Amino acid sequence: MANESGKPVKNDTVIPLTCYDETGKKIAEAQLPLSADLSDGEYTILSAGIPAGETPDEAPEKISFGEIVPQQGYDYDESKTETKNGVTVQKDYGYDGVSASVEITTEPDGKKSAGITVSNDSGRFIPGDCTLEYKLCGEDGRVIATIETEPFRIGDEAVTLPAAPLGDATKILIGAISAPQTGFDPPLPYTSNGLTIRRFFPAGDGTVGIEVANESGGPVKDTSEITFACYNEKGEKTADVSVPLGADLSDGEFTVIRTELKADGLTADAPAKVSFGETAPAEGYDYDESNTETTNGVTVQKGLTQEGLAFAVAVEESADGGRTAVITVTKEDDALPEGEYGFEYKLCGADGNVIATLDSPAFSFDGKESVGIPAELSGDVEKLLIGRATAPAKQPGQSFTLGDVNGDGKINSTDARLALRAAAKLETLTALQETLADISGDGKVRSGDARTILRIAARLEPKPETQIPA
Repeated sequence: MANESGKPVKNDTVIPLTCYDETGKKIAEAQLPLSADLSDGEYTILSAGIPAGETPDEAPEKISFGEIVPQQGYDYDESKTETKNGVTVQKDYGYDGVSASVEITTEPDGKKSAGITVSNDSGRFIPGDCTLEYKLCGEDGRVIATIETEPFRIGDEAVTLPAAPLGDATKILIGAISAPQTGFDPPLPYTSNGLTIRRFFPAGDGTVGIEVANESGGPVKDTSEITFACYNEKGEKTADVSVPLGADLSDGEFTVIRTELKADGLTADAPAKVSFGETAPAEGYDYDESNTETTNGVTVQKGLTQEGLAFAVAVEESADGGRTAVITVTKEDDALPEGEYGFEYKLCGADGNVIATLDSPAFSFDGKESVGIPAELSGDVEKLLIGRATAPAKQPGQSFTLGDVNGDGKINSTDARLALRAAAKLETLTALQETLADISGDGKVRSGDARTILRIAARLEPKPETQIPA
């Protein structure tokens, strides 16, 4: 069966035929699917059993073909091809924001198979199952078969589909990729209050990744909130989600938030629509990068002092090929009180990507001048920047102001950050800290408490007069 229509036709095109015996009696009717996508000029060979008459070996004397109604279909792109292991494949193939590449391998028995790798390059969230169709071609324009893959899901990384046996095929061409559509309201990229949501994508293990860039012109804290709602295909809301930024961002930096689509007992595994709310940036400390140096491939600050403490960072290679940073903190002011100190730092990757903002473990000098704090570095880290240091907490017997979660005598964004991380189950507070963070007084630490603390720090709400005994 050859396609001479001047247009591509799909494999679901039906070939109708009727069979007659030698007396002219109709003995069978059949509807044969074309079973192969044919571009103009290509052909295929149908192999199908035709129902016989009263006996299985009764052969038709005459076959009459009915009208063929070609189903127009996707014309396979052959504008860029290359040969791999003797088989012609497409090169740099993309369809609707999804790309695919083919590798040809030869099995020990000499038979060849094709492995297809699919990637999501669309910058949009693709929910649910995807399918891909491809056709196997032989010599002289013969299309051996059109095949549709089993359903698969595209995550943040590439997905390699099971190897496809090639048989006599000398060419494999990828056709349309069926990827469920989703809606973004407003569409991406979406900017609110200087924070831009650039991508929203499945990241594996039931989580999604949200790429957020700071374009506010100033620094924002990791307590900044991103809110969105998820809807199913019926338009029903399936989840309200509020997640902390999780990283301090200087102007121009970005981070990727990973979170489950769960809130208030609701889940949204594959939302049909994602609606973004107004972002709530929390202004924060801008890390000092005025004097830096590079050690073992990691940029660190040089000659940094904070709150009467001097910081020096050494990056060392471990026996397993990894890297560890040792942050040495030295007292520069002998009048500094004894007690527990701490500091925050952020790990940065390439192109302004802030991987994480972290708090050091609490430490004390105990009569020593210096203390070394280790910090593990992943392979993606290219920069380590130290932020604000925190002074010792108040001693037992004193009282604390409601909202002063870390007990340093001040209500600031650090307290809001602790409350928000506790609300998101990312931080474990002491019983006293939970009481100090529970501004609403309902017995639980929620994101609303963190928001109130942040407003107090920004002097948008009055400082509480309530004192909590240690």
